[in-house]
Amino acid sequence: MRYLREAAKAFAQAHPDRAAMLDLDKAGTPDPYVERLFEGFAFSVGRLREKIDDDLPELTEGLVSMLWPHYLRTIPSLSIVALTPTLPAMKMAETVPAGFEISSPPTGAEKYRVPVPNHPAI
Repeated sequence: MRYLREAAKAFAQAHPDRAAMLDLDKAGTPDPYVERLFEGFAFSVGRLREKIDDDLPELTEGLVSMLWPHYLRTIPSLSIVALTPTLPAMKMAETVPAGFEISSPPTGAEKYRVPVPNHPAI
């Protein structure tokens, strides 16, 4: 608001005829309509600045969804498991039942094992 008032004073000095129509040249009593205009403008600029600070999500999401429609879609968590049977076990077909937990090889510095539950039967 202070910037707008200072800009109004500069405008009044540069254009005294137009400033008189807007009552910008009066020192004590500003025009309430001009004050409302300044407040509305300051509010709009504040909202615009807030949106820019938020990286304009509605603009970027719309643009990304047009360029790469699958980029913003959520992907459910999943694991791909390769089952390699041994030669003696290949004599008959086996079904991996639902709920069977598959553990990963140890990973990371602490050698964690990650259990992965199997949901549908394979």
